[in-house]
Amino acid sequence: MSYSHNIELLLKTAAVDPGFREILLDDFGSAAFYLALELTPVEHSMLNNIPQEQLTAIIDKMEVPEDDPVHAERKIGDIMNDTDSDSIGISFGIRPDY
Repeated sequence: MSYSHNIELLLKTAAVDPGFREILLDDFGSAAFYLALELTPVEHSMLNNIPQEQLTAIIDKMEVPEDDPVHAERKIGDIMNDTDSDSIGISFGIRPDY
């Protein structure tokens, strides 16, 4: 089976990241947004027409080599999620500096 680059990236990320997998299975549009991907109408149609059981099976069968860049992106996500945003000076939203 041949996938577009965007769909391949979504599936590979879901295969290595359980949290992302949940997002993808719940709402592929949000998953694509999370990875800053712009899905084409054909990609939307493909994902809309794959039954969730089949999509889960495809993800389960994805083989993602350890040197695949998707693993590096996941490691960066782990670091950002495990870091307290206040401790590194990142502000989300509008908050006055007192």
